[in-house]
Amino acid sequence: MKSAIIGTEKRGLMKNSHIWKNLCITTVILFLCTLVSFVFDDIEIRTENIMLIYLIGVLLIVVETGSFLWGITSSLLSILTFNYLFTNPTFSLQIDDFNYIITIIVFLIVSFVTGSLVNKLQQHAHKARSSARQTSALYEITRSYLTLSGVDTILQHTIRSLYTAQQTICTVYYTDGEALKKIQEPMDTAAEPDDGMAAWCMEKDCDCGRGTSFYEEQAWTIIPCTATTSCWVCMRCMRKPPCVRNSVCLFIR
Repeated sequence: MKSAIIGTEKRGLMKNSHIWKNLCITTVILFLCTLVSFVFDDIEIRTENIMLIYLIGVLLIVVETGSFLWGITSSLLSILTFNYLFTNPTFSLQIDDFNYIITIIVFLIVSFVTGSLVNKLQQHAHKARSSARQTSALYEITRSYLTLSGVDTILQHTIRSLYTAQQTICTVYYTDGEALKKIQEPMDTAAEPDDGMAAWCMEKDCDCGRGTSFYEEQAWTIIPCTATTSCWVCMRCMRKPPCVRNSVCLFIR
């Protein structure tokens, strides 16, 4: 329980740190855009063109923060800054010229569309990199099995491979004659399940533990893996750090 609380606190701190980082990025980029806009205004470049500077800033914010929400926020802040500093009357949010209203509406539409496209492109690129890493890891894991022999050795390698590839902590149970044997790596976990759960899972040949209909209060998920028609091995899986709501476990049928 203490480990789970510490893990939750760490995730909260990381989330707050991420928000402050994005806030700083947004503030710095909008400040630089405003400085450039003052320069353009001094050399009497048309006021409407200043909006392009802020549009570039919005795109940079979406790229650097990786969040469309921050892009929307920066678009609205850009509109307010532009209206307050560069439209007549200056230092006021009042708009006397109808053309500025059209400019602002077009700016919002363009910034939303381009920001959304950039954000989707980033997400696709992230998925492609993640898929490539996973494919490479699976290839290395599969190739390493060619040099292994013995049930215990193969199962220990499977446990280490799952932890290396997906940070999933596993314990494997299998039957050796009439006895139930357990293979596990020495790892620090927040909760240890009852081994009787594994025996029950193997006997009933059904999933149990977190995310299932049986023993759902447990922190682990136990999965029966079958060979032909009989249950041969059970795997209990848990993600590290101890947050099991997004557990990823391996099914072998």
